[in-house]
Amino acid sequence: MSNDLPIPPPSLCFSVIASYDVDCFLRTGFQGAESIRNILARNKKPINQYSEILDFGCGCGRITRHLKDLTNSSITGSDINHTPILWAQKNLKFARFITNGISDSLPFENDSFDLVFAVSVFTHLSERLQKHWMGELTRILKPGGALLITVKGENWKVDLGEEQMNSFNHGNMVVIEPEYSGSNYCAAYHPPEYARTVLGAGLNIIEHEPCGSKEISQDFYLMAKAGPQSLYTK
Repeated sequence: MSNDLPIPPPSLCFSVIASYDVDCFLRTGFQGAESIRNILARNKKPINQYSEILDFGCGCGRITRHLKDLTNSSITGSDINHTPILWAQKNLKFARFITNGISDSLPFENDSFDLVFAVSVFTHLSERLQKHWMGELTRILKPGGALLITVKGENWKVDLGEEQMNSFNHGNMVVIEPEYSGSNYCAAYHPPEYARTVLGAGLNIIEHEPCGSKEISQDFYLMAKAGPQSLYTK
């Protein structure tokens, strides 16, 4: 794990991981990047084969900073919070960073990226916003490109109340405090059936890895946009 890049102040670390522990920020960012590398390599498309990569919901670059070695890739990070983006723009010069609104369109043309990942983003959005952003991320994804997201799956349902757990067990997504979408106060829980058939509607589900994002114990879903030359062979 390389620490040769500037390290954000504890206050920015807290905005991303709800902890002022800088070592935890660096460690979980490295683990997140490694998890992404592993699931892509396992599916025959290593991360260094992607030319245009978007880290959606990047914060101050917790994961992006660990992709500095991808010198043949153009890396972009986007987030709704302006302060972390300003820090990343100043300190992580190998990538570009932009802000986006909570429900706006992204300032990219259709079919712009061949890899988009969103780690612990759909876990903090209302159902309406999740559907909006899945549509928007699919729009900017190249045909055959990969979308990698994490969600709170089966192992997280123990946090739910009895009525909420019953709804989850019947295949319904449960969202706590949806009015605080975009912050840690909002928490969404995704049954596998919902993630595959509703959240991933219109995309090919390449792999579901329970607890694949080991640093935060969230499920990975690797999806691909249909296209004449698929990036994956199953």
